[in-house]
Amino acid sequence: MIPSILGVLCVVASVQSWPAKIPIQSYTMPGDREQGVIATFNFTVERHNNNRMNPFKFAYRNRDMRTSSADTWGVTKKLCDDLQSGFMMMIAGETSRLHSAFLGVADHLEIPFINWDLSPIVLQDIGSNSMEVSMRPPTAELLADLIIQKNWNYVIYMHDGRNSAQNVHQIYNFIQQKSNLSVRCEIVRIPRDPSDFGEYLQKFNLQRFLTNEPKRIIIDVQTSYRQQQFLAAIRAAQFNQHHYHYVVANYVSFRVMS
Repeated sequence: MIPSILGVLCVVASVQSWPAKIPIQSYTMPGDREQGVIATFNFTVERHNNNRMNPFKFAYRNRDMRTSSADTWGVTKKLCDDLQSGFMMMIAGETSRLHSAFLGVADHLEIPFINWDLSPIVLQDIGSNSMEVSMRPPTAELLADLIIQKNWNYVIYMHDGRNSAQNVHQIYNFIQQKSNLSVRCEIVRIPRDPSDFGEYLQKFNLQRFLTNEPKRIIIDVQTSYRQQQFLAAIRAAQFNQHHYHYVVANYVSFRVMS
């Protein structure tokens, strides 16, 4: 994915008036370093700059955003402070709450913004004047195909984002286009604080303990960090998950622990 991001930058860098080194700025969140995001950026930028065939080089910097997920004002201030030093492209993967801060700065100041963590809200609703490029395609059609293939008539949709209702609506649209399957969907919101994931799963199980029907659960979390934390909570859950079937509704890679 990182080489794809830098490929987009190479296309933008074809403007002749830009400097020989294009300043780009990434913003990472807690957990990104452990997942190798920063190391991957450093490696890819170095590899790009060492290639003599590339007419433009990148001057790359990263800021570690140790801030609250609700502190949009603090994030906006940091973006403006960094802009005083100058950069022509910003790259970030972040929660949906901070997304408005990045997108607001990008659109108002016309700075290209590459987002690696969030899917576009609605493809057809993204205006041509938007400065954001999302690297994560939506998954609604894939999930609809899976539900049809498995002939599921009831699913539980666990989410933590503002676009859950829209995502479920898109899944239903694809199901209706491709089959006559009737599907019930229960929408359940995941806690905001990862430290509450364990208790949340325990309560979720207690509410459904007496039902023998399989639990087909679609997990749709907004960032790779939160997904890792939620999957870890599922593996550590102290209850029988024999009839639980989990589907991760995004493209983030992870290790399955035995």
